Parts: sequence; C-alpha cells; structure tokens
Amino acid sequence: MPQEKTDFDYGRLGGIIGLGVEQALTPAWSFTAEYDYLHFGGPSVATPATVQDPPLAILPANTTSLSRNYHVGKIGLSYHFGATPRGNG
Repeated sequence: MPQEKTDFDYGRLGGIIGLGVEQALTPAWSFTAEYDYLHFGGPSVATPATVQDPPLAILPANTTSLSRNYHVGKIGLSYHFGATPRGNG
C-alpha cells in the first residue's frame, strides 16, 4: 500500500473572555487586577492509512486537531495624571 500525502490545515480562530476590577487607593492611585482566558484553535493534521512492518499491521487514517488555551492573570498599579496625589484640593 503506497503512502499518501499527510495534510496540514493551518486555519486558526479563537476567542477571549476576561474579568477585571479596579480599586481607587487615593484620587491619584488605583490598583487593578484582571484575569483573561484565551482559546485558539490550531492546525489539523490528517495522516493516511499506512502499513507497519514488522509486525505487520495496518494503521488507519486519522485526523488530529491541536489547540491552545491560555490563562493570564495581571495586576497593576496606576497613576492618574492631573489628580491630586492625596485628595487635598
């Protein structure tokens, strides 16, 4: 049985969901925290049926999909220009 070509499909779609909060510490300073979940589809790899020898066996055709998932956490300290540092007018 001749080996056929292995095919790759590189299409990628994805999405992101996030949640964040910001808390004022003073009128000029604030603390932020954020969590993001990212999911991206990856390439599909299609392999044809092949014959393995030895031992004699036929491996069926198969398609495998790869994907990437990321969990990202961020924290920050922000300074707001133009605000009074301690709120004393």
